[in-house]
Amino acid sequence: MSQTPECDKLANQDKEHRTLIDFMEWLQEQGIQLGKFHKHKEDCYTPHTHDKACFHGCTIKRNKICGYHEDELAGLTRKSENLIMDFLDIDLIKLDKERRDMLDQMRKVHT
Repeated sequence: MSQTPECDKLANQDKEHRTLIDFMEWLQEQGIQLGKFHKHKEDCYTPHTHDKACFHGCTIKRNKICGYHEDELAGLTRKSENLIMDFLDIDLIKLDKERRDMLDQMRKVHT
């Protein structure tokens, strides 16, 4: 088994990786932004603490703080490179560690 499986995966998909990067750059040049439809989660609302005036399951209305309406198209906050690596099934954290380990090994050899 390889000591650098994530590096190997990236090397084996180099053409696809480059094509996807070029496509994402082209989208940006065209002013096109990727997005997804917003779904409210708990952190979209102001915090509510239960006190003496309410009971569990209370109906006190909380304010939305996310700035989006339900199902509104919202720009992605993830970096293009992260999306590409997810698509190619490459773990960026493991890839970075493998690269650092290879550099450390090279430094040991040359010192």
